[in-house]
Amino acid sequence: MVFFACDSCGESLKKNAVEKHIFRCKNATYSCMDCQKSFDKFSYSSHLKCISEGQRYGGKDYVVKENKGEKKQNAWCEQVTKAIENVKEKDLKDILKQVSKFDNIPRKEGKFLNFLQNSLKIKNRGLCERAWKAIEVEAVKMREEAIAKSEEAKLKAKEEKEAKEKAKEEENNATTEELPDEEVKEKKSKKRGKRKLAEAEDNPKKVKKNEE
Repeated sequence: MVFFACDSCGESLKKNAVEKHIFRCKNATYSCMDCQKSFDKFSYSSHLKCISEGQRYGGKDYVVKENKGEKKQNAWCEQVTKAIENVKEKDLKDILKQVSKFDNIPRKEGKFLNFLQNSLKIKNRGLCERAWKAIEVEAVKMREEAIAKSEEAKLKAKEEKEAKEKAKEEENNATTEELPDEEVKEKKSKKRGKRKLAEAEDNPKKVKKNEE
């Protein structure tokens, strides 16, 4: 959870408490208590996540370990942010902006609708459902983008592997062509010997029968 300090009065605030505090210190800025960055009354809501103590004091080699629950919640918050950018209706955009100020947003439809009606006091059920659908649209887009990136990465890895194997094969062929005839014969003979040895290990009965 992100915490802020009012740069005017010094009070520590949870993210969802900043909006109320704005009426007390109208022109104040708010510093994140983790990264020390300052935000105004408009930009603070976009600061969804900050560095941990491990990141701050762990040095350059510190590796962030994000748990599954946190990862899902961060992805959900990102979907809300994208929905705010893409919806056109003012009333819907306003609701999503209110939602974005909370860190622990419900990710199930029923709980989300209850959250809007009970915590944000939005009585229009239809508007709440439209807010859910707007976020769900972004969720589908992000899933499709993630799948596309994964497939692209797999294809790239496959192409790189094939390119390395081809280069290695060409290098071996070039080396073989440069060898004198006797050395080529000896190299082929060794390969045949290794192949027979591998066959014997795989199927010893067959090899024994052939020898008889």
